[in-house]
Amino acid sequence: MQAGRSILYLVTEDWYFCLHRLPIARAARDAGYTVYIAADCVIPVASPAV
Repeated sequence: MQAGRSILYLVTEDWYFCLHRLPIARAARDAGYTVYIAADCVIPVASPAV
């Protein structure tokens, strides 16, 4: 893992991210990226982990 690699997802709706980008974010995390998500939360959040 290389230090300093991160991705910020900016999405207008959390459900869109969950349906269309979550697998990509998980793959990025598994590849060593730190993943940040900024979204309007409609779905209750049980855990902040991707």
